[in-house]
Amino acid sequence: MALQTYIDHMSELLLEKNLRTSKEDDEVKNIATARTLTVLPNLDHQRKRSVINFLHDTGLIKVNEAVINLMEADLSEAHMFKANLKGANLSLTKMNGVDLGEADLSGAIVTKEQLETVKSLKGATLSDGSIHP
Repeated sequence: MALQTYIDHMSELLLEKNLRTSKEDDEVKNIATARTLTVLPNLDHQRKRSVINFLHDTGLIKVNEAVINLMEADLSEAHMFKANLKGANLSLTKMNGVDLGEADLSGAIVTKEQLETVKSLKGATLSDGSIHP
């Protein structure tokens, strides 16, 4: 229920409030970020993945174009296996226990320290384009 409500509200911001073209301090951007940071800790690992996929697919977390700031977002224990995070800005995102096996992180902003806390990187494409063994 929380996931569907989140997606409904975010879709409304995208379609009716022009979220993608909002400026740095726009109220709509602040609301979208607050909704995202509030819903993530309340979701299980599969639903966290759904939120991140939604944000990526709608272009809201791309590097240099990020509308939603995931700094301090809690993705702990999320199941991100085979997730497409290409070009995502994940700086300061909490990633403890995240399964990033076979995920695409090419061009993403993510630190070595963050990657040291994940559950799995097996087969993941890292930000530099290399494949993790």
